[in-house]
Amino acid sequence: KKLLQASFDESEYDRVMLACTELAELAPRIRHVLPPFDTSSLEEVLLLEPGLLVVDYLQKFRGSDRDARTGVDEVCGTLRTIAMAGWSVLAMSATTRQHGGHDPKALSMSSFKESGEIEFNADAAYVLRDLSSDAKARVKDIELDCVKNRAGCLHAIDLRFCGDYMRFERRGPERHAVFDSHNEGDFPW
Repeated sequence: KKLLQASFDESEYDRVMLACTELAELAPRIRHVLPPFDTSSLEEVLLLEPGLLVVDYLQKFRGSDRDARTGVDEVCGTLRTIAMAGWSVLAMSATTRQHGGHDPKALSMSSFKESGEIEFNADAAYVLRDLSSDAKARVKDIELDCVKNRAGCLHAIDLRFCGDYMRFERRGPERHAVFDSHNEGDFPW
């Protein structure tokens, strides 16, 4: 919130400037895919040294025939080819909206739009479940649940989403005053 309003004190300003300096070194490595959002624009990364490819909203990308119904199949295949070339690929997907309503507590592997192709191609798949009872709450309890993992076990991570800071934090045990004398510092979450 303070960043959005640019309302921070001198020590906070120093921390912001330090972060900007660190991020400035990474900025040349960040590229954005420009329209058209299709497989050919994704394949352009194969000309670069492998790194991390983030595809935000998988369903936005289309296959070569530009048909939305067949696009996810082809895009997932293209992402698999990119991963096999040494890239780490993080693809985010929309979830389906059922006729009876969208239940954020009941998301599963089948909740991904066009889930069959995503299920087939993904090495690991996670869903974010909103466990809060108030959909408009500024702080929400969230579960990051691994619903598929080819290389390991399935597990869930308890998180807290802080809307004011647009940040996820790991939820941990509540601190009790009676134990403060034994605490050697703040919890890492």
